[in-house]
Amino acid sequence: MLVNPGFQAAVTFPNGNNPAFGAPYLNYGNGSYIYYHDSNPVPATAVAPNTPQTFNGWTYDGTGGAGVAVNGGAFGTLNGGAGNQFAFLQGSPTISQSFTLATQSLVDLSYIFQGRSNNGGVGVLTATIDGLPVVGLPPLGITQTNGTAGNPNASATFTEQTAVLSGGLHTLQFSFVGAPGDNSAYLDAVTLDATAVPEINPGSATVPFLLIIASLCLLPSRRRKED
Repeated sequence: MLVNPGFQAAVTFPNGNNPAFGAPYLNYGNGSYIYYHDSNPVPATAVAPNTPQTFNGWTYDGTGGAGVAVNGGAFGTLNGGAGNQFAFLQGSPTISQSFTLATQSLVDLSYIFQGRSNNGGVGVLTATIDGLPVVGLPPLGITQTNGTAGNPNASATFTEQTAVLSGGLHTLQFSFVGAPGDNSAYLDAVTLDATAVPEINPGSATVPFLLIIASLCLLPSRRRKED
């Protein structure tokens, strides 16, 4: 349903640095990561710093930086990821993608989330669809930072069920709010599985049938009152 759910689409990771932050990539470094969005590029003349950037299906926006990194590179290691690449979120950015449902459906959202393994990884991730939190999914906080609280190298897979969504266009968005300082998180293997939910048409025979069943259930109580 989603394009490039594991952030594995072919990416050219130039070897070196890009001091001008020129298009199409706002920033990249040492052949292992690319910032697709950076709200504070230096210098800020080559690309509009606060303009959303869309690459390989995903839109990168918000305050801070977001992009794609190679596993085991300068941005650290995601354990149990879906391939050799993952998305990273640094500061308070967003990563989003729109999708279309053919009919009214119940949707299961699944993804892998981890704090950065080789630097600060403290922050809160929130997943929303059409701007509303996914049912049963409060903001997910990560408290590990380089060997302090918990295991800084542990990834977690989350699966949550949404409310029933109507057929048509919807937008899935991940928002990360990192703690003050250099804090980042990893995101990978984002999937949506939809199960169609039949719609009840008020003009169909279904509604009268349900009314008949309801009436029959009430008959015994009415008879007792008459006796």
